[in-house]
Amino acid sequence: MLVHNESEQWTAVQPQISADDVAADGHAIKLMIAMGAGLPEHYLSDGGDVNRATAAEMGLPVLKRYSRRQDYLGYVLRAILDRVVAEAVKAGALPRTIDTSYEVRFPSLLPEGEADAGMAAWHMAQGLQIARSLGIVSRETASRMFFAATREDVDAHEELERLGKAAP
Repeated sequence: MLVHNESEQWTAVQPQISADDVAADGHAIKLMIAMGAGLPEHYLSDGGDVNRATAAEMGLPVLKRYSRRQDYLGYVLRAILDRVVAEAVKAGALPRTIDTSYEVRFPSLLPEGEADAGMAAWHMAQGLQIARSLGIVSRETASRMFFAATREDVDAHEELERLGKAAP
């Protein structure tokens, strides 16, 4: 029901909202989603005015963020699995002497390929071999540096002890 008096005039109007020009609106929505998720714009298939070098630099904070998420998810999974194993041992479904150690591993988030990582490890091994022959780095330090360069979570001291036990 419409209520009006004779001093009002009603006319039909056509709104000029430029609905055919929505590219800017779509881009703004995509930016809001990216910012809310903590992602650079180019992660959502919209490079904008980002070149390859800028995109590469923008990737590190995202990788660190997802690495922290992997760490947290690993913590949650370990807490759940520890409880499940403890309850299974308590219920007698597993023997009390069973080895309950395990490892939660996630794939690497680094964008480099395995060939690049392999070449980096090879060059690092060569450099460390030269440093060892010159006597400027210890065996344990060289081992630690090698595993750090390969981004493998290996305890260099334990690995050297294993090598010592395996030697004839």
